[in-house]
Amino acid sequence: MYLKQFIKAVIFFFALVPAAFAQVSYIDSIKNAIRISKNDTDKLVLYSKLSVTYSAERYDSALISSQQYYQLAKGLNYKLDEAYALDNVGYNMFHVSNPKSLQFLLEGVRIAEDPEIEKLVLPEKYWNEAVYYDTNALPKNLKKPLNVRLQTLASLYQDVGHVYGNDYGDQQKQLLYYFKAVRVAETVNDNYSVILNYNTIASVYFVLSSMDSALIYAQKAYDLAVSSRLTNLSFHTYQILGSIHLAKKNYPLAKYFAEKCVNDGVKHNLINTRIVDAKLVLSDCYFAQKNIDSSFYYAQSAFQTAKQTNSPDALLSSAEALAKLYKSVNNVDSSFKYLQLAYGLKDSVHSSEKIKQIQRLDFEEQEKQKELEASQQKYQAQLKVYLLIGGLVALLIIAGILLRNIRNKQKAFRLLQKQKIETDNQKAKAERTLDELRSTQSQLIQSEKMASLGELTAGIAHEIQNPLNFVNNFSEVNSELIAELKTEQAKAKNEQDGNRHQELLDDIAQNLEKINLHGKRADAIVKAMLQHTRVGAGQKEPTNINDLADEYLRLAYHGLRAKEKSFNAKIDTDFDPTIEKVNVVQQDIGRVLLNLISNAFYAVSEKQQQNIPGYEPKIKLMTKNAGNKIEITVTDNGIGISQKILDKIFQPFFTTKPTGQGTGLGLSLSYDIVKAHGGEVQLKSKEGEGSEFIIQLPVV
Repeated sequence: MYLKQFIKAVIFFFALVPAAFAQVSYIDSIKNAIRISKNDTDKLVLYSKLSVTYSAERYDSALISSQQYYQLAKGLNYKLDEAYALDNVGYNMFHVSNPKSLQFLLEGVRIAEDPEIEKLVLPEKYWNEAVYYDTNALPKNLKKPLNVRLQTLASLYQDVGHVYGNDYGDQQKQLLYYFKAVRVAETVNDNYSVILNYNTIASVYFVLSSMDSALIYAQKAYDLAVSSRLTNLSFHTYQILGSIHLAKKNYPLAKYFAEKCVNDGVKHNLINTRIVDAKLVLSDCYFAQKNIDSSFYYAQSAFQTAKQTNSPDALLSSAEALAKLYKSVNNVDSSFKYLQLAYGLKDSVHSSEKIKQIQRLDFEEQEKQKELEASQQKYQAQLKVYLLIGGLVALLIIAGILLRNIRNKQKAFRLLQKQKIETDNQKAKAERTLDELRSTQSQLIQSEKMASLGELTAGIAHEIQNPLNFVNNFSEVNSELIAELKTEQAKAKNEQDGNRHQELLDDIAQNLEKINLHGKRADAIVKAMLQHTRVGAGQKEPTNINDLADEYLRLAYHGLRAKEKSFNAKIDTDFDPTIEKVNVVQQDIGRVLLNLISNAFYAVSEKQQQNIPGYEPKIKLMTKNAGNKIEITVTDNGIGISQKILDKIFQPFFTTKPTGQGTGLGLSLSYDIVKAHGGEVQLKSKEGEGSEFIIQLPVV
């Protein structure tokens, strides 16, 4: 870094041809040393020297060397060298218009701002060889890692300011970093860097048209250069002061400082853009004083110097100055010539600016992406902190809860001792109550079974009564016919009617057949009822659901008729013939059907007693094949069920019948039986209009 600045000064003031030849020989010797070196630390020192040497004029070669230097420093973890190398990489990238220069410089700033890197430096034996310890660039009292770090940081701040100002046009950030560089350089008494930054600060204020501020810092640079005997740096200051006084129309002072700048250039054989600017200041001063010949002289001299610098900006400004001068003397051809040249240079400058603008946009987008990633990382870090704090708060809350619980347990333990005796007494009382409830429940279940059995018995009696009536009637008729036959046989033979005798025998035979038929019918009824009411193991059997439903419909109807002979209702059936036999416990499903149908008859009977005009009791029993299940639906148009008690209808011991007429277990048992078969029971009802019970049984 120090050697880099030193070489800059050499180029500005001592760029002589013999020195150039010596530099080529020096570069070759460094390259040869790199080739034969086997030690990475030796190579690092050599690449640092090569990159700084190339920085004098060949920025592309300097960039390659500084990148090699940076990679070695990073690999060896010499952080001070890494920061210095990043400054070189960014500096050279800036001069070859690489938009990544700012990225490398800012990374160098990040590293150099950390005081810990003062511990991560080259071994002391290399200090005399390292470029940033060069005795020609750094006073002996500053040759310490602390001061080297600060000097490197000052140089980085200065270069970052250059990039922000020249590549991004951000003069505010440019000034910010120049002032940072000044503050750091002042801490190590590096007047060289302070003067350079005062000059650049003055230049920025000049561009911003803040001439008073520009004059203050240019004067500071001049005074410090004189007091510290660094008069070789006054060259830049002369040019700035000349431009400032020209802008303030103080032509004598403008000419004075511009001439000193040009004279220093002649004295030291300098060729650069500051000489061009100084000559253009002189040209403008003489033009303002109506001295056209002198104005032409310095404008043409500036143009010739600009051509030697190969700077498009310097050529453009000098060409525009000449075009303006020739126009002032009405030399249209020459004015047009230089205007045309200026326009061509503008296109070149603008094209270069467009390329830089595109590169800046690309870099800015990358920086935004990095900022976004950094923001996300910051958010995640904050989130972790919040989670940690939340966890600690949660632990404190849990600890508080546990402490409270311990206290509550101690209090509860004392209460438990007191409550234990009460609990034992209550337990004994509860056990007695439970025994009583179980006994009551058994009695109620038995009552429900007896009620169902009574309805079943009444139905059976009514069913058997019809065939028994036929048997009795035909038996009485046969007795009368036999008595008549005996009377006929007791007559004298000549009085007997043979045809009548045969008619009586035929009638007796026919009646016996009818007696036999109705006797078998009664026998079938009894056998069927025994089959459905027998006490078995509750095993499932293939059952014809349609026959079972029809059987229990008739039993329920005749059971009700046995109790209320005046009762009558319209009964509809709709049995699906596609239903195949289903495995069920016949007596259990029969009991379910008997309960539901009996409830339907009860509902329509109750409504019939309300003497509603035009009301006709209707019951419908329907079966349906629903694929993997069958449905049995019992529908009535009776009194219905209130919506308030609809969800209680299947609860044990709940009944809507008056006391003594129901136990409240019929629907509960029916619900449990269907559930035990893997089915469902659904109820739809509207108070005053009727109810619909749907039994769904799975087909296995």
